[in-house]
Amino acid sequence: MLQNTQASRIIMVIDQFEEVFTLCSDKIEREQFFECLMGGIDRSYQANSNATGLLLIITMGAEFLGKCFEQEYSGLARQIQSHLVTVTPMTTLELEQAIAEPAKQVGIEIQPELVEQMIIDTENYGSLPLLQYTLTELWQQRRADQFSLTQYINLGGVKGCLEKQAYAIYHSFNARERQVAKQIFLKLVQINEDTVASCKQVLKTDLITPQQSLAVVSKVLKKLVKARLILTTKFTNYQNSNQTVTIVELAHNTIINNWSQLNFWVESNREAIKQKPGMEADAQRWLKKDKSDKYLLSGRKLSLAENLLDSDTESAFVSVVAKEFLEKSINRKRFQTKFRIRSIVGLIIVLGCLSGFSLINWRVAEKDKLNAQLNALSLSAENQFTANQRFDALLTAIKAGKQLHDASEVAADVRMGVLISLQKTVYGVSKRRTIVEHTQPVNSISLSKDGEIIASASDDSTIKLWTSYGEEIATLSGHQGAVYSVSMSNNGKVLASGSQDGTVKLWSRDGKILNTMKAHQGAVNSVTFSGDGKTIASGSVDGTIKLWNLQGKQLTAIKANQDKIYSVSYGKVLASAGEDKTIKLWNAKGKQLATLKGHKEKVLSVSVSPDGKTIATASWDNTVKVWGMDGKEIGTLRGHKSPVVSVNFSVDGKTIASGSSDGEIKLWARYGREIATLKGHGTWVSSLSFSNDGLTLASASADNTIKLWSLQEQKMPALRGHTSYITAISLSKDAIATGGYDNTVKIWSREGEELATLKGHQRGIYSLSFSPDGETVASASADGTGIVWNLAGLGNATLTGHQDQIYSISYSPDGKMLATASLDKTIKLWNTRGQQLLTIPGGIDDLRTVTFRPDGKAIAAAGFGGNSQVVLKIWNLKGEELGKVEGLCSVMRKISFSANGKIIAATCSDNTVKLITPKGQVVGILRGHQGAVNSLSFTPDGKIIATGSDDGTVKIWNLDGKELVSLDGIREGVMDVSFSPDGKMLGAVGRDKVGMLWNFDLENLLGRGCDVVHDYLQSSSDVKDSDRRLCEGF
Repeated sequence: MLQNTQASRIIMVIDQFEEVFTLCSDKIEREQFFECLMGGIDRSYQANSNATGLLLIITMGAEFLGKCFEQEYSGLARQIQSHLVTVTPMTTLELEQAIAEPAKQVGIEIQPELVEQMIIDTENYGSLPLLQYTLTELWQQRRADQFSLTQYINLGGVKGCLEKQAYAIYHSFNARERQVAKQIFLKLVQINEDTVASCKQVLKTDLITPQQSLAVVSKVLKKLVKARLILTTKFTNYQNSNQTVTIVELAHNTIINNWSQLNFWVESNREAIKQKPGMEADAQRWLKKDKSDKYLLSGRKLSLAENLLDSDTESAFVSVVAKEFLEKSINRKRFQTKFRIRSIVGLIIVLGCLSGFSLINWRVAEKDKLNAQLNALSLSAENQFTANQRFDALLTAIKAGKQLHDASEVAADVRMGVLISLQKTVYGVSKRRTIVEHTQPVNSISLSKDGEIIASASDDSTIKLWTSYGEEIATLSGHQGAVYSVSMSNNGKVLASGSQDGTVKLWSRDGKILNTMKAHQGAVNSVTFSGDGKTIASGSVDGTIKLWNLQGKQLTAIKANQDKIYSVSYGKVLASAGEDKTIKLWNAKGKQLATLKGHKEKVLSVSVSPDGKTIATASWDNTVKVWGMDGKEIGTLRGHKSPVVSVNFSVDGKTIASGSSDGEIKLWARYGREIATLKGHGTWVSSLSFSNDGLTLASASADNTIKLWSLQEQKMPALRGHTSYITAISLSKDAIATGGYDNTVKIWSREGEELATLKGHQRGIYSLSFSPDGETVASASADGTGIVWNLAGLGNATLTGHQDQIYSISYSPDGKMLATASLDKTIKLWNTRGQQLLTIPGGIDDLRTVTFRPDGKAIAAAGFGGNSQVVLKIWNLKGEELGKVEGLCSVMRKISFSANGKIIAATCSDNTVKLITPKGQVVGILRGHQGAVNSLSFTPDGKIIATGSDDGTVKIWNLDGKELVSLDGIREGVMDVSFSPDGKMLGAVGRDKVGMLWNFDLENLLGRGCDVVHDYLQSSSDVKDSDRRLCEGF
């Protein structure tokens, strides 16, 4: 290029330079490319010392910069280091300009509130491609010279637009086309050396197989390209200038991580994707060698390839050549096996041994495959949960849980990962039922007082009546435009509706029109019955409110002077919400009683409490306000991140529900405390209605759906009752014990019910230990005593003899002995009657923890090393020292043996947990806590560890030091953690006086989860037939 140009300078720009690493798997080819680039620059310098003939500009993501420094790469690393320019994330002002200025140049106005919302949603650098995609969609779907917040919300926003569009395109295909689309996407993804999924370019011809014809592939590609999910580029074939080739690739890497369906496919087929490039390369080599048997696969490579061919990706995942190559390799293996079977007996015996070895390999491969599948499902559930697709996350977690339930060999950390995702989704989802029958946005919903009938109003000009089970009773047709509001009388016999056509209609429950009132000069936004059910109020965009009797006679007309009226509510007074940011109160004769001012934007919804004492309002300013009848503001409920468009009181007036334009519903206590957030709608929650018992909430949305939420939300049990810090917890097979600075021990059921309070200590409790049979619990106290409490009331035993505070107490594995560690620098052994058996001088300045070895033949104790630097010692039951650990850390607050006794886990003063052998060799370190680690506990099999820290978190780890999850729930420092003897429950206590329990009982979680999804599995048309039986047996 340099030789063939007359220009004094050539500027070459290489964008997305990281693809040199992600798309090129051939290291030699990559290094040759770098050598060529750097050679061009060096040559330019030699030709002209004052100016560079070649000016090279490369751009790449910061996360890939380190790749360029792994080697010298012919001078590339040196050149980057000398000329690096860092492009920092965009400021708010730059983001605003990037969003608004291009639109302005083509005559498009973007509403200021839309720009503000986009900036909020673009939280980090990784969101910029999603912002670009969303802006493109807004442009493509524009209807006028304006981008509105409503359009943006309907698209799903920055974080939901791609997901929503991809979902819609994929489900617009028929079954065959969906399979083709899946295979196309999988072929466009690769797993690099760091196991990160990234884009891959492929030839269009490589997408065509006997199962996927050119016609079908072309049809699917055309739709995917039009949806901007995939890019295609035509190039001249360098081998034949008369031909062109088409390159296919994903539109951007971000699609992999931000479309949950593709992410799930990738994770489910991760091993196959990793193996495919190598296998395809082997197939090409075989082809070049005239398909010689010499180059067919064998051994471990063949076993892995067989898994690839048999995997869920199906044969279409590999090329025609590769499929033939694999089949011939497999056939050769079968032929060789048959030949050997016909050989002499000795050879048969040898082959039998080899077969056994192959069986072991097969079992290992199957186990690896199962673990990979479970990991993929757990990860997918986590991603869906994070993306607020919580119901879908629960379904995915149940699938993983059921697969785990039916499996025999699963890695401990994989098992825990499934339980974590199942536990999170089960307790993170309110039970709900979704009704999808309206063809356009649902604007209003009303429940009968008995909760048996639901009425909904829609843009499709209809009102529909439903049972509480979601069965359609009737469709009421008659309005000539969108129906914006519906309200049911107290006795449920009459319905009122308001429409875009300016009329109010009264209906009987069987669908007969009783009256039609030509009510307003503009659309009727809201209708409501008065508290006594005898009067109907209607509010319109024409700025008026009108009152009617049930015979259709107008009683009162009120000119509200609020511009448009968006909502009316009629309790003991009539309230109206308007465009002018105010709420006005009226009596039945139309006299204005008060004007409520405080919202900064228009008020879209108003609700008068059933007792007539308070009013709740929802506004475009993202807030809900609560007012007294005197017009004074009582409080502002903040928490919504988008405009609040609907609000309603529960029948008892104690709960307020609010719905926002981002599809989120929040429940609040009457005066401001947020109770819960319900997520499930895709967009604008236009209306809310409580059942009479307050246990069901109905919501209507612009996503065309109605949802019924059970407000009896499943919650993890919390232990509340201590009046001071809770410092200790111990779990038996069927009970929980906690102890605190209030000098008491409390006994609880596993459901969190307080069963007993045990009093006897004069100072705070430091440690608790249940006996193996669960019939007694031992406590250690700052008063220098221990108490063995008999839970059947058969008498307690007091351990006296220490000269200072007892920090730790532990039962022996056989339940016949106890060990205590005290600030008096001694360890004592006791029988269960409180008789002292042995005193061991600790040799540690400040003893904090003691525990028995799992075989019951030794004890270990640890604490502050002080001047001696000895932090841990091990003795036999005669008091003879077996080993000690020095200098590992200055203090160990808690130690515990693994189930086999080969590892001791110890909390360290540097915020870590050290895994050490009894001889003091460090075999692992758990890093991640941001504060002192106060406690730890092994699962019964010794393969998983839970830790609790001053940073307020409980973390769960495998023995390789991988953090599996961080659990919140205790607002202040975590003082103690403990697994139950069966490993099905984890408890933690802390300084906030609350104990938390986490359920890891697989069958229990599956039962709870299946109770939530049961109705959906049985009634939804979206459920596959194979999934309808997902919950059988649970």
